Amino acid sequence: MADSVLRAGDYDDYTTSLCERAQLTLLKCAGPWGDRVYLTGGLVPRYLIAELPEYVRPHVGTTDVDLVVGVAVIEEGPEPYETLVKNMTMAGFRQYKDAAGEGASFRWCIDIDGKTVIIEFLTEQGVEPGTIARPRHGTGAKLGAFEVRGASLVARDFVERDIRGVIADGNESFGTIRVANLVPFITLKAFAMHERGAVKYKDAYDIVFTLSNWPGGPKAAAAAAKTSPVFSESAVSEAFALLADHFAHERMDGPGQYSGFLFDVYQDEEDEKDRLRLEAVAVVQAFLSGV
Repeated sequence: MADSVLRAGDYDDYTTSLCERAQLTLLKCAGPWGDRVYLTGGLVPRYLIAELPEYVRPHVGTTDVDLVVGVAVIEEGPEPYETLVKNMTMAGFRQYKDAAGEGASFRWCIDIDGKTVIIEFLTEQGVEPGTIARPRHGTGAKLGAFEVRGASLVARDFVERDIRGVIADGNESFGTIRVANLVPFITLKAFAMHERGAVKYKDAYDIVFTLSNWPGGPKAAAAAAKTSPVFSESAVSEAFALLADHFAHERMDGPGQYSGFLFDVYQDEEDEKDRLRLEAVAVVQAFLSGV
């Protein structure tokens, strides 16, 4: 049976560039939500790490965009919520539907250069993880957000990055996007890897790539993590404990997924696969020993 797990070779710069265009397009139409939307997914490492060490391969991009919706928006009246839906629709976004015609209110998409780019909205409202959170005010609008443990940390620890590019309508524009900082990003990725690692190897890759290439390496990443305003939160401790378990030794699933993502499963060079496993363990354990 063919292996359906995406690997590094399945990602390309063109698709990633379309995701960046979709991200900027959303930012430009967000209206009153502009400062309450935070980038959390596979694009984050390229914004957290401004300059890679020499000879390091560029970060493998993404095929979709994950955005956390600020908690305060859900608490407010319907106007900001309805404005975002209206602006998104006018900019070309629509609810995404799969081949069977099924959709979800947290998953939207936009067509750019003939390719569909998916954007997912995440949040943490204190409801059951995996459910869809909606505003407490009955607006009748179609937008929801997927409940994810640790998502609320992003609003308390983020960095701002200036971005410029061509938006969906073909015009060039610019803006400032809020990006999950190191601790919220690693926390969310650790939970994601724990829950879906068998089907998405890129979570393990994003964790190891970020810690390995942090300025000064994983020990410096640990020092930076301890200064985070959310470092003492229980969700962070739980996520780091999961990392310790998943990267406990080179035969665990964490290093296996990292190796599998970077190295084609059908090639037969076990020495290289083992080297990648050992690299992943060394990086994550160096980080965890520092925190």
